[in-house]
Amino acid sequence: KKFINITQSFVFLSLFLIFTAQWFRQNFAALSLEALLFHIFIGTAGANLRPVIFFIFDVIVNALVLTSLVCCLRRFEISIPTRGLTIRVPFDKYGKLISFVSGSITLCIFIFIVVQADIPGFLKNKMEAPSHFYEENYIDPRNITFTAPQKKRNLIVIFVESLETGFLSTADGGAFDELLTPEVRALALDAANINFSGTDGIGGDVQVYGTGWTMAGITATYTGIPSSGFMNRQFGDMVDTVMPGVTGLGDILKNAGYHNYWLCGSDGSYAGRQQFFETHGDTVIWDYIYFRNNSYLPSRYSVFWGFEDRKLYRFAKEKLAEAGAVEEPFFVTLLTVDTHFPDGYLDTEAEQRYDMQYKNVLADMDRQLGDFIGWIQQQAWYENTTVAVIGDHLFMNPGIFPHTVSEHYPINIFINSPLRTAHVKNREFTRFDLFPALLDAIGFEYDAPGLGLGRRLDKGEKTLLEAMGARELNAMLEKKSGLYQRFYTAVE
Repeated sequence: KKFINITQSFVFLSLFLIFTAQWFRQNFAALSLEALLFHIFIGTAGANLRPVIFFIFDVIVNALVLTSLVCCLRRFEISIPTRGLTIRVPFDKYGKLISFVSGSITLCIFIFIVVQADIPGFLKNKMEAPSHFYEENYIDPRNITFTAPQKKRNLIVIFVESLETGFLSTADGGAFDELLTPEVRALALDAANINFSGTDGIGGDVQVYGTGWTMAGITATYTGIPSSGFMNRQFGDMVDTVMPGVTGLGDILKNAGYHNYWLCGSDGSYAGRQQFFETHGDTVIWDYIYFRNNSYLPSRYSVFWGFEDRKLYRFAKEKLAEAGAVEEPFFVTLLTVDTHFPDGYLDTEAEQRYDMQYKNVLADMDRQLGDFIGWIQQQAWYENTTVAVIGDHLFMNPGIFPHTVSEHYPINIFINSPLRTAHVKNREFTRFDLFPALLDAIGFEYDAPGLGLGRRLDKGEKTLLEAMGARELNAMLEKKSGLYQRFYTAVE
């Protein structure tokens, strides 16, 4: 009986690993080990649990069912009739063979996963002596004097979930035959706007280590540093501050007299986002919980991650109208969610022109974004407002794209900015470089080549990616750093 239990365990473990590897390959092909560690440690509070449910059914349930079938075979035998004799072959006779094969498969899959994920290299970087990369390359905003323009400009940053160049048509270097995002395309190509790109066409930043998921993308944009899976316990519900040792965009603007706000259609506490915004700039949080508790939504209303983008934009118009009615400048961040993997959320008001859900989701996202920016441009305060549209990271399920694209980049678009620069196209840059770019986009002056690990793109400063190359930069970002660890502790 004990032998049978061991055999069943080996069979289940083998199937579990096979299904898990396949499931992650299909649904999280772009997700790094660092991102997985971050989300494993952070828990599921406030998250959309659909992927967890899919994992349970696609992996655990299937592994249990097949394990049961395999074990049931032990009760059967094959009868082969011959001349006057019946040869019986009981499956139970081969229990040891089944155990050996299952164990071998388990070991091979484990080794494959370890090698593919480069776990040895990851652990090696974390165990080595701390590097001096940050000491040599980090530009601390605390040591810089910032001068705001005489008439301070408002700043609106719209983080569009997974907005990347793969969403464009093949004619523009994307992965779809159809032009699903004409508004995004028009905004990016408008000569009055700025799209920092690594090519002559529409492009964006190169996604490097520690910037490939929503919280990491926001953190890198607003502080100029990556996120670490090993440090993410600082993002949990048990702490009130996130990265208190860092001076970010919210801190700089608060000190300049700005009112800071953050709107999202999900639970703001997920992944420590609320704590991050509150830590940096005393940001007012308007999230799913706020809107539900203040009668903007029915008390039990919940779809996808909380509520859909159509409502987010409607609520944002009301809040922006209030912020624009006062004399002090405002800094508002929005985070959309409808285009989240695996196949997005298509609300009841969206048009359905295509036979694929995600195509309809993209087209609807594009229309909503265009309408919202059009509304902003009609407001009295728009003349003194810069709008930045930024993809928070690359889409995490490349299997959704009908055509293979060799390179994908999160898109950035700066609208109504006083920036006038020739250093826009054919730049190699990362999310860190958007930190100083946002301050430059609203006319702040400061005597430094950049902020954090970011460099001033508009001034033609060579970025760390241009100076080091992606391979070396990623290798240095992965290494342990004493200065980086101090970013997670209070300033002394």
